[in-house]
Parts: sequence; C-alpha cells; structure tokens
Amino acid sequence: MKKKIGISIAFGVLVLIAVAIIVMVSITVNYKPEIANPYKITIANQDNKSITLTEELHQELYNDILEEFEKSYSRSFLSALFAGQVGNDAKAVLIDSNKIDTFTQYKITFSYTSEQSLTVQNETKEKTYNKIEFAVEDSESFENSKIYFKVSENYYYELSTMSNQQSFFKFLEGIEDYK
Repeated sequence: MKKKIGISIAFGVLVLIAVAIIVMVSITVNYKPEIANPYKITIANQDNKSITLTEELHQELYNDILEEFEKSYSRSFLSALFAGQVGNDAKAVLIDSNKIDTFTQYKITFSYTSEQSLTVQNETKEKTYNKIEFAVEDSESFENSKIYFKVSENYYYELSTMSNQQSFFKFLEGIEDYK
C-alpha cells in the first residue's frame, strides 16, 4: 500500500514538473519596447545602399519587416529563465548624436509623420520622438542591442535591450531591392 502511494506521489510530481516546463516553453518574454508602426521604414546595408518602404506602396515587405523586428525580441520564458534574462529592465539614457554606435551590417530607421511618446523611467515628463534607429547584426544568441529614439536634432534616447537578430539578418540579406 505504501509503495502505491509513493508511486502515485512521484507520478504526480513528475506530471506537475512536465506541465510547468510546457507552460514555460509556451510563454514568451518580449524585450521590444512598445512602439507604434512607423510611416516609413528605411533599410541601409553595409555598402550604404538603401531602400525605403511604406505600408501603402510595399505592404507585404513592410509587414514582413515589422514581423521580423517583433520576432527578434521574443524568446521562451524557459530560455530566458536559464539565461538569467527574465526581467525587461531596459532603461533609456539621453545621449549626444555623436555617441551613437556605428552600424556595421544593417541600419534600420523607422520614421513617423507625427511625434510619438516615450516614457522614460525615473522621469515624470514623457519624451517625444519622430524617428527610431537600430542595427541588425548577425548574432546567433540573445545579446544586448540598442535602439535609438531621436528626440531632437542632436540628441537621442538610447535604449539597451535584448534581441536575437539572426533570423532578421538573414531576412534582410534576402531582400534584393537595394543590392
């Protein structure tokens, strides 16, 4: 009788662990800041050749870019837990425009027709921006990446967050329009 109870308890614990693992794999952590869809997207490659897309003129490619952008900041909760990157503690820091990292592979610019709001931790007033710039690098794992929010001609807010851009990078390599 004790053996049956012990087996039942062990089986119950195993089922509970299996369910917890399945839940942690199916839940995603997203490191992307909340931003609106841009009016236009400009993609520049390492040779400074570029293409500009708008939703009206290039709907399919425009939507694919936004989808790849979103995917590059998402990962499973279990993966984030093992990497110690569960929390999204990204903070925006005001920097001078000459302190922006150089873009070595792809530079993506999201442009807006109207001012967008950016809430910055530890500041009471919302900041506005009309452009976002970020690099897309060929990285195989989740690494620190920076997004730059243009707040004036000479200043940006730099937001450091986590992303895995390998799929996004490979997607950009496949676009032939600017090669």
